[in-house]
Amino acid sequence: MPELAAELVAVPSINPGGDERAAAELIRTWCERFGFPAPRLVGSPERPNLVTEVRFGPGGRNLALCGHLDTKPVGEGEWETDPLRAVVVGDELRGRGVADMKGALAAMVVAAAAARRHLDQGAVTLVFCADEEYGARHGARVFTEADVAGIDAMVIGEPGGIHADWDRLHLGSRGICNFDITVTTRQAHSGLKDELGLVSATEVAARIVVALADGFTPTHPRPGPVPTVNAGAVVSGGISYGVVPGQAVVSSECRLVAGMEQDTFMREVRQLVDTVLPDGAEATVELKDWIPATSVAPSEPIVESARRALYAVTGSVPPDDLFPATTDATWFAALGLPVLPALGPGLLSHAHAPNEAVSIPALRQAADIYQRLIVDFCGEPA
Repeated sequence: MPELAAELVAVPSINPGGDERAAAELIRTWCERFGFPAPRLVGSPERPNLVTEVRFGPGGRNLALCGHLDTKPVGEGEWETDPLRAVVVGDELRGRGVADMKGALAAMVVAAAAARRHLDQGAVTLVFCADEEYGARHGARVFTEADVAGIDAMVIGEPGGIHADWDRLHLGSRGICNFDITVTTRQAHSGLKDELGLVSATEVAARIVVALADGFTPTHPRPGPVPTVNAGAVVSGGISYGVVPGQAVVSSECRLVAGMEQDTFMREVRQLVDTVLPDGAEATVELKDWIPATSVAPSEPIVESARRALYAVTGSVPPDDLFPATTDATWFAALGLPVLPALGPGLLSHAHAPNEAVSIPALRQAADIYQRLIVDFCGEPA
């Protein structure tokens, strides 16, 4: 099974850049290899989302196993191995996307094939999405109710481990709000900064970053998980030595928890900006994206099946938790599906980082967990 993951890592699908076609074509060959129905296309051929249903027999439930084809860029950090080739180092498989989440995709395919030996009812639907890493506008967002008709629940294979593989059972995922604050002042010769009382746009931007980082607690339901602010994800401004900057942009994000409201959040950002904005400076606050958080009830059948599968393979049931990142669960939950957002091999700390890796034992466990999950969930009446 790690060999399949290695095949997929060797097919780059970096996003931004947005080309998952080669990865999708490899998935098509896997479906043929395992005797699955040919995948149907959802969305654009240029940004393919693939769906195939493996039916075991009449009756039973239909479980969707879902993952994304794209990966983050390689990045600027130093890699010890070729990031676009899967390499075994000790008991790990390394390469860009192996944890997030091409290893899980391989495990899902293997599990679906293995489950056919144990079921005569139900179905598993494999859903392979484009564009998860850059907002899902060409990916999960294009799915409609018709595309998920007949599916009873979904499991997404994001790397769910925090400190160790399978150490949490994530019953929800954080959302995200991305927003830009653009500061405008008077651009002028820096030699006149004090004499004319000029205000530097970049200095104002720095004050805003500090205020967001140190003094901003957006309204959210209490008690429970709290939102996390990344105050200066990107900061830009200034043109040269000798010039008082006249414009600067602070791009920030907040990882949302369930129950937060967009209008309230944006009003609170505006109020914070106004408290640090000096005379001679103006600022606009622009919402770039709002992806709500998700949650699933602990009593849902898919949750119970996941607990039994994890116990059978790992010998324990991890505690319930909220996945700290944002996933495609948002878009599928909006279509009415109960979704487990991150039940996959690997640690979230390896995602998006140099030397991304997943343990080979965890990959093999993933295939076993998914198989047991399919059998447990799909074998029950719908």
